Amino acid sequence: MKLSDWIDLIRAKDGKQVNQFYLKDWHLQLDLESHGRKAPYNVPMHFQHDLLNGFLTSFTSGDYRFVYWGPKDSFTSLHSDVLQSFSWSVNVVGEKLWTFYPPVPDKATQDDKETRGQFSVIQKAGQAIFVPSGWKHEVKNLKETLSINHNWITSSSLDLCWDCILAEIGSVENELKSWGICMDDIDTAEKMLRGSCGLDVTGFLLMLLNGLIQNRKLRRERISEQCDWQAIYDEHRIIEMIASVAVGKEGLLSVNCMQPLVSPSVRKRLGETLKSDKIASNLIECIQNELASWSSTSHLL
Repeated sequence: MKLSDWIDLIRAKDGKQVNQFYLKDWHLQLDLESHGRKAPYNVPMHFQHDLLNGFLTSFTSGDYRFVYWGPKDSFTSLHSDVLQSFSWSVNVVGEKLWTFYPPVPDKATQDDKETRGQFSVIQKAGQAIFVPSGWKHEVKNLKETLSINHNWITSSSLDLCWDCILAEIGSVENELKSWGICMDDIDTAEKMLRGSCGLDVTGFLLMLLNGLIQNRKLRRERISEQCDWQAIYDEHRIIEMIASVAVGKEGLLSVNCMQPLVSPSVRKRLGETLKSDKIASNLIECIQNELASWSSTSHLL
């Protein structure tokens, strides 16, 4: 269907069954870039520090940069965002009603979990909304609305993203077990993981390494007499997360923690997902060199 036909269709509906004509998750920027064209917008300064989309657009065919276009009264039901990511949304035209449900303590009652701290805000054209990691929310278009929406991950939210992946790993393993599929079928497990939460263990590790490289490149390019505390913090958080994923807490606390080794399970995931023993071996060597340097200077071990 052509976009012009879709526009005619939603306007002819005159408010009837509008939600089935809500255009969601349109990868406009990715489509334009694939044809050698620039995006029609710049990411707001406060949302530019993004480990996720920089990795995805460089090494995969996907991204989490979307355009949403919906008629009046179309809506997105209650949810929290993919990978426990942050998200931001800017209305180009129109108005949205956002209702937020901030996280509450686990010991809270079910009623409290559903209503405690709930609040709503109307977003007008030209305004931006920031959605914290893990905050459930629902959104209704009060007018015909076109908005730009990105999910993104920073060094400060890496642990939340990894917790999300770990939870999905457990679900995938339980499902494989119920189907009678061998638990050693890592390739299937990683594919299921990508399908369920958008990123597998190998992809997460590669995102971390790419973030580390880009962070160091940025630090070299900056000419400043002041210490770049943000870049230092980012590097420490990224390497700390690489250690947590590749080695695990048990490996870091072992007697050989000054020379942490990539765990056998992660080695196997890398080898089977990358389909190349040579690439996997080079990647493992790179990880272990980084961890050896980090562990020798870190005060956290």
